[in-house]
Amino acid sequence: MKKLMVVSLLGVLALSVVFVASGCGGDKSREEAGKYMKQGDTAFKEAQDSWDGLYAKWAGLAAGAGQVGENLLTEVETALTDMKADLDEAELAYGKIADLEGVEDYKEYASKMGEAVDTMRKMVEAARRLMQEMVEAFTKSTGQGMDIVSMITGSETFQEIMRLQEELKAVTGEAEELKKEKGLE
Repeated sequence: MKKLMVVSLLGVLALSVVFVASGCGGDKSREEAGKYMKQGDTAFKEAQDSWDGLYAKWAGLAAGAGQVGENLLTEVETALTDMKADLDEAELAYGKIADLEGVEDYKEYASKMGEAVDTMRKMVEAARRLMQEMVEAFTKSTGQGMDIVSMITGSETFQEIMRLQEELKAVTGEAEELKKEKGLE
């Protein structure tokens, strides 16, 4: 009887090892990865929405629907600061996925979104530089008429932002394709 119990226990133990080795029990890691992915995606989307609002404000300014002043500078700086906080939150959430075991598909997605976060950070910094360029140009103009559209679109910093937006679009497109392809949720 004792021998049968020992053999049975060894059999259960062997099966447990097989299940663990084959990845059973990884549902918890997948759930965590899914939770972190959603947190990262939400924070990244908030940063993107803020960027779109800022971009619309610049377009309005270029169309003559506003003027560069202290209020605009404060709004832009607030938006850029909020975007940075959202990007920090996204980066943290995607980084937590890297620490999980058995979620390679999620890790691949998180890595791609990490590239997107880095690209958007570069856009935020370039936007800060562009605002500084605008302030300097207006300060130098001393009230004389300025072709703001030419000033903005002719700026190397603006061209950098445009290039980074294209890069961001490509990277986020790849990430979304990965998400669909791998059935990540």
